[in-house]
Amino acid sequence: MPLVGADCEFLAPAQHGDRCEVRSRIARFGGASFVVAHDIVRSDGTTLAKGSEKRVWGRYANGPGTPLKGQQIPDDVRTLFLAK
Repeated sequence: MPLVGADCEFLAPAQHGDRCEVRSRIARFGGASFVVAHDIVRSDGTTLAKGSEKRVWGRYANGPGTPLKGQQIPDDVRTLFLAK
């Protein structure tokens, strides 16, 4: 799934030895694209950074090595991500 956009906002520094967790979720589904949001949180609860990436659902036009073509995200895939 090609990455077509990304951003990150750094909110607080991490120090060597900090235990951190990356929390990711699907923030939005479009027709052929989706946005994954990420929060990086230190073990004390401080959010260190927030970011997102936009990806396009696609397939090779004529097999591996040929250009990718965007396609509608299948309903069964959406259902799996929205199950929680």
